[in-house]
Amino acid sequence: MRRCMESVQSICSLHHSLSHCSCTYSARMSSAQRALRSHTQLTINDRQRINTYSGSTVRTTFRQRKVFFRMDSWNARVLAAVTVIGFIQFVSTVTLLLHCTGYITQIDSVTALKNNTEVIKETVLSERLTHDKEKKRRQSTPAAHLPIKPSRQTQRVVRDTLLHWNPEQGHLSHFGYRDGRILVQKPGLYYIYAKTCFRHHESLEKEAGSGPGSTDSGVQLIQYIHQERFASSSPVLMKTGSTRVWRRGGYHMCCQQQGGVFSLRTRDALFVSVSNSWMLDPEAEGSYFGAFRISK
Repeated sequence: MRRCMESVQSICSLHHSLSHCSCTYSARMSSAQRALRSHTQLTINDRQRINTYSGSTVRTTFRQRKVFFRMDSWNARVLAAVTVIGFIQFVSTVTLLLHCTGYITQIDSVTALKNNTEVIKETVLSERLTHDKEKKRRQSTPAAHLPIKPSRQTQRVVRDTLLHWNPEQGHLSHFGYRDGRILVQKPGLYYIYAKTCFRHHESLEKEAGSGPGSTDSGVQLIQYIHQERFASSSPVLMKTGSTRVWRRGGYHMCCQQQGGVFSLRTRDALFVSVSNSWMLDPEAEGSYFGAFRISK
């Protein structure tokens, strides 16, 4: 019985101890939970504060950097403007000094002289080229101009007479000459012309003697330009003339001239005939015959 009581007491004391431990453990657990909650709340608040501080710090730093960047760009612009202004002032000062010393005037004079020399050279070269081109063009263009060949004819001849020309004193380019005829070597459209001058003096009447064609009754001065084609007749291309009555004892002169455009072939021949050829002026400046091509 005594042992049973002691056992019951020991069990009761053990139960009490366990209850006390349980309460203590519960209290401790509650305090630990409260501490953990407070610590967690503190940690969250601290994190919010840290985040807020960090965000404000980052924003502040970004704004400061932005302000610093703006200030740097503004300073760079100001520095560039000041540099340009200084360079312009330096160049102006140097130019003024050179102008005052006369160095720029000398350079301008030398430059102007060089430019004028170059212009003169270019002008001379262009003139030479133009002259060479014109010379080649003239040489390549078929043309003929022949002065009259002086004749010792003293007999009075009224009928038409073929005239002879002087090729040594004339010009022949792509033309031939034979027995008073100019010979076409290249076909094309040609301008043909002729001029003959007649003069009269009493001495000519004495040399020619009396006969038909006397100036007392009037004299016909006619000029013909003929075209002679191979194996065909010689048609008259142009004709001009007049009748003159000249008194004795004076010096008289009359010129007949004509020109026209005609199509000619290779190996065509052109010649001139006049009436009263004994009255022709022998000067080359007064009587001549020619042709030149104007198109192919």
